[in-house]
Amino acid sequence: MKLLAKEYFGIRDGILNLLKDNLNDKSIKDLLKFIAKYIDDNSAEALLISGPWAHIYFLDSHRNAVFNFFNVNPRDIKKIIEESPVIMSNWMILNDQFNILMIVLGHHCLINKKEAEAKYILLFLLIRFYSSKQAHVFPHPPAPAVAEYTINHLSNKFKVKKLGTIYELLVNQSNTYFDTYRDLILNCSDDDIRIYIPGIESRLASLVGNIRTEFDKAWKSGAYLNTEEEIHTDDEFRTTTNVSNDILRIAVNVTNKIISSPVDLNIAKLAANVSQVSPTAIVNCINQLNEGLNEKIQELIILILQLYLSDGTKNTSSIKSMTFTTYCFNVYKKSNTVDENILRIKKILDDILT
Repeated sequence: MKLLAKEYFGIRDGILNLLKDNLNDKSIKDLLKFIAKYIDDNSAEALLISGPWAHIYFLDSHRNAVFNFFNVNPRDIKKIIEESPVIMSNWMILNDQFNILMIVLGHHCLINKKEAEAKYILLFLLIRFYSSKQAHVFPHPPAPAVAEYTINHLSNKFKVKKLGTIYELLVNQSNTYFDTYRDLILNCSDDDIRIYIPGIESRLASLVGNIRTEFDKAWKSGAYLNTEEEIHTDDEFRTTTNVSNDILRIAVNVTNKIISSPVDLNIAKLAANVSQVSPTAIVNCINQLNEGLNEKIQELIILILQLYLSDGTKNTSSIKSMTFTTYCFNVYKKSNTVDENILRIKKILDDILT
């Protein structure tokens, strides 16, 4: 009897069979490090900005690097896709070997209780889609005054206005898609893949397209001309914005490195001296943290940096110093405080460690 589409797992099983000798903790860790570096390399110019104004390049070299981590030939993935009774040959987005590999890797991590890794891999897939959609919708860099006016005058229904940067928007959307399609990712039949990939791509396209619509309205109306002087002469506003962007950039990069890198033994030793436990215990504690803590870790870093920089006497260049490290240790020791930031820091640390 012919299998129904929902029961057909040719793509999932075929690709997992291709990867069986190279799909392990090391290859996943290498992939996560690669993703973290890709995000880091593109943060300042294209991701940690207010809107979809700058190109982020996703090249063949990026695709090939991912294939190489698992020693898989994309031609072999292509053959598996072609054998599926569900995927039509003219559906370009579903015939892309990279896209298919990413969802299968996300599935593999999720069924092996590695939700944080699955989310990070599928975020990378969404960024890959964003690179294409952004370049299509904004083929040329928009006029800065119009871009800034557009963001400032978006309604609250646009999440990018509330979240502040394209990176935060992509993370938010990726997590939403993950929750929405969780069962599909867990099952990962050919039909689930057929639904998931075009689903997230089309929703992202709508987000970027809607911002373009608002940009065109601002451009045609000329309303931005009345605010151009204010936008470009308010030095205090620009300074505050720059500090906020620096804090977010650092928080994103550090969170990515925490996810993808081993524990820094020097930091572990410092923490051990303060807490009077062994460095090994510190390392084991960090390695055994529950998955899915990315957002809490990033919020924790942002709060600490905001506290550290709030008096205006310190700058971001000093955060690699022992002064900053000591400051971080002392924050948690503060008792009888009413500072909301410190109370929130303590709450997040308690939640993470319990």
